[in-house]
Amino acid sequence: MSKSKLPSLFLTVISAVWLVLIPLQSHAIQVAKENLVLMPLRVSEADTKLLGAMNTALVQGLQEKYNVYFGSQVEKKAHEIFLKESHAAGKTECDEVRCMQGIAQAFNSELIATANVTKQEDGYFVALSIQNILSNKVILSRSFPCQDCSAYQVVDKLKELVNNTLNAPPLVSIAANNSPISNDSIAIKESKERLVLMPLRLDEEDRQLQGAMETALVEGLQEKYEVFAGEIVSKKAREIFLKESRNMAHKECDETRCMQNIAEAFQTEFIATANVTKREDGYFLALSIQNIFDNLVVYSNSMPCEYCSAYKVVKKLKELSKIQAKIAELPKPQQEVVKPRRAATPNF
Repeated sequence: MSKSKLPSLFLTVISAVWLVLIPLQSHAIQVAKENLVLMPLRVSEADTKLLGAMNTALVQGLQEKYNVYFGSQVEKKAHEIFLKESHAAGKTECDEVRCMQGIAQAFNSELIATANVTKQEDGYFVALSIQNILSNKVILSRSFPCQDCSAYQVVDKLKELVNNTLNAPPLVSIAANNSPISNDSIAIKESKERLVLMPLRLDEEDRQLQGAMETALVEGLQEKYEVFAGEIVSKKAREIFLKESRNMAHKECDETRCMQNIAEAFQTEFIATANVTKREDGYFLALSIQNIFDNLVVYSNSMPCEYCSAYKVVKKLKELSKIQAKIAELPKPQQEVVKPRRAATPNF
């Protein structure tokens, strides 16, 4: 082979290698993303025709950060698991937490995303939550009211919601696929104290908005705390109240003792309770955070919302739950308290 042909041959080999490496690099980037399962979007019957467009809007944004599993493959697997678990337990329905964990594991994931689009007479409520279903930690939680919106505008709002969610500082969660956690992540994680948000207390006529309102509270509380909320808390609370109520020494659960047991189950001392009370001319909102072992009220505030619509209540709940972060740095009173020993890990 002549020397004049060597540079040309060398360039040909380099080009071929480069063409092979490009897709490999793209694959490596894709593998670096965590798997996430998007559960079927919850919409009203009137908006089922737009279900595909709304799902696409969610997936479009989530794919920037996650490998997203959604659609018929998730619906089929969810149906199989719910049916199997229901039969195994001899019940008509599946334990939601256990079934969600089974769905996540089926897709080699720890992350479950749920979204709700709730239609009202004069608009919509939109909410998105991403949770590590194995460690039961809320990773991200966002909601917003869309007053006077059409269903078509909701599609655009869903895209906006996802973008805002992914651009927000996330909570630290257990790494997926047993990947190592850096020392920096551990430091961030330890800087936030755990807090259990009890199910929101509200009137029966506003029950359909409970998801949007609780999401608004979690969104504010996440700035200060590692929040446990939703079905995992409701389930544990039912178990503990039922167990204590069956105690022969008393007919019903002592609220303080039961609250302490709930806190212990999530390895925390802090319990948050919130109330939304509807009046003829508006709402009263209240939030309280208590160290349940010291019987010390860490934060307590109420907010009248005169002539408010349900849309404004969601916004006010975000404000109410964020206010507590401003006073969180106040020094705690020094006192010696003997506290019950808690388990090394949360007892779910």
